[in-house]
Amino acid sequence: MRVIAGSVKGRKLISPDSDAIRPTADRAKENLFNILSDINGTKFLDLFSGTGAIGIEALSRGASRAVFADVLSADLIKKNLKLTRFENLAKVISADYITALRRLKNEQFDIIFMDPPYNCGLVPLAAKIILEYDLLKQSGLMVAEVSSKEYICIPGFKLYNTRKYGAAAFLFLERE
Repeated sequence: MRVIAGSVKGRKLISPDSDAIRPTADRAKENLFNILSDINGTKFLDLFSGTGAIGIEALSRGASRAVFADVLSADLIKKNLKLTRFENLAKVISADYITALRRLKNEQFDIIFMDPPYNCGLVPLAAKIILEYDLLKQSGLMVAEVSSKEYICIPGFKLYNTRKYGAAAFLFLERE
């Protein structure tokens, strides 16, 4: 697992010791950021962060700030932020997604990426809270990584693109 592009391109990140964390494959991550294109100066939320690799990739590619939220792996995220020297551009919240989103209710993000455990129904639940707290800018983008076999309906969002990568799929969503 490594940073694909940007200021810390090629930097290896610390991988999880546990199967409870499922990092996004490098190929899928590269394609995700090719689709996102220019993220310079954006404010990025990495929800269900795992290793923090997606948010760190965003910072490496020019995001101005990233917030990481995960109940299991805050220490791992902090180690990877220290390794990449992005601690000053990041905030790590060690909490479940509901508590983390509640703590962020006075903020807005340009891009929200979420990668919850597959097949648990967490994407629509998190999306509902994101809308309730107005966390995504009106022109913002939300991306959810889900099982490629999962069908998800997300009220309040319009699906405008889907990309599949093996067992994973990225849903690209805009506010309605």
